[in-house]
Amino acid sequence: MNRWYRYPLAARVVRRLVATRVTADQVTVVRTLVGMAGAFAVTFGSRTALVVAGVLWEVHLFLDCVDGVLARARGTAGPRGHTIDVIGDTVALLALAAAMWAYVRASAPATDPGRLVLAMIASEALAAWAHDFYRRTFAAALTRGSDLVAEELGAKRLALANEGGFVAWFGWAFTWLQIVGLAPGRVRELARAVRADAPVHAPGPGPSSEVRAIAAAADRPSARRAFRAVGLMSNDVGVTILGVGLLLGRVHAAIVATTVYASVTFVVGIVLCRAFVRDAHRGRRGT
Repeated sequence: MNRWYRYPLAARVVRRLVATRVTADQVTVVRTLVGMAGAFAVTFGSRTALVVAGVLWEVHLFLDCVDGVLARARGTAGPRGHTIDVIGDTVALLALAAAMWAYVRASAPATDPGRLVLAMIASEALAAWAHDFYRRTFAAALTRGSDLVAEELGAKRLALANEGGFVAWFGWAFTWLQIVGLAPGRVRELARAVRADAPVHAPGPGPSSEVRAIAAAADRPSARRAFRAVGLMSNDVGVTILGVGLLLGRVHAAIVATTVYASVTFVVGIVLCRAFVRDAHRGRRGT
């Protein structure tokens, strides 16, 4: 949905916003509040309230595209903005999950929505976590020839040392969680650089071996499968399913569908992305 209509519309809106004082972080805050307002609407329980909630969550998803496009248009995209974006997504999704839990519990007392909602949160969080890591890693390697993992770890380490605060701590912890879970082979290298106070944001002259391997293997079938999988893991797809469920008044079914979708795309996506990275490194060693 982002590719089909949200990003094209966001680009038109951003053309007008670029000349204003509106910042990408402000848009992120607004869209988080819109998502929370949609969650609050669910608690009213009426059919009309669910439709309002579905519309508000579509606005939330649209603004999620706007803040990123605006940041890139102004050249202000960076680790801090990314961290604020992740926090906003987390807060809004947790609010919606809590509201859906309350709705299902009130409308179907015989069911136990607690475990189902927890499963939805876990599956959505894991899929979004993996999507974020692989999308940005692959995109940076292919478009900029840069090692985004090392760059952002260095930038967030500096932010933590110079600024501190919750946003810096959250960004630092989130990046390390992604590295440990999705790139365990790089843990020692990056941890050693951090302990030695080495410039992990600038690992050396020219692209790193990781970046060169990904770029060299970009035309392989394993790469195309991995790139498609990354797109399907997007949290926006799962939340779109929830929004459609709200519009149709099928909250319980939307929770089930989102949980199944996120779980399947997460597992398949991890398998395909890791297969591509292994294939890329094998091909580089072979050359």
